[in-house]
Amino acid sequence: MSCCPVRLLATIPFDSARKRMSVLVQTPEGHYRLYCKGADNVMFDRASDYSLCGGRVLLEEHLEAFSNEGLRTLVLAYQDVAADVAEDWATKWNHALTLPDRADACEVCRMELKICAMI
Repeated sequence: MSCCPVRLLATIPFDSARKRMSVLVQTPEGHYRLYCKGADNVMFDRASDYSLCGGRVLLEEHLEAFSNEGLRTLVLAYQDVAADVAEDWATKWNHALTLPDRADACEVCRMELKICAMI
């Protein structure tokens, strides 16, 4: 049993076009949160707040240092989502996964979920 159980509402898998993956969860406190991990350039385009990492400049300095060492990096971000938006979107996403034209339906759902996250 996990010490901090969360309810997984949806998983948007990684693909090479998006260069990221996301999960939508409900926290033990009942809040809804979207977690996203991906390539730094993709995540920077979707970030609205860099306060968790000391600012964008500091984060870019660390990423450059890791890159100079030959290390690959991923950036993790999250965004709180209103309960009604999260539940509605998860229902649409899970339905899209069952459709014969699921690739197109899932793409429509991905576009609906706006990411403006904290890094």
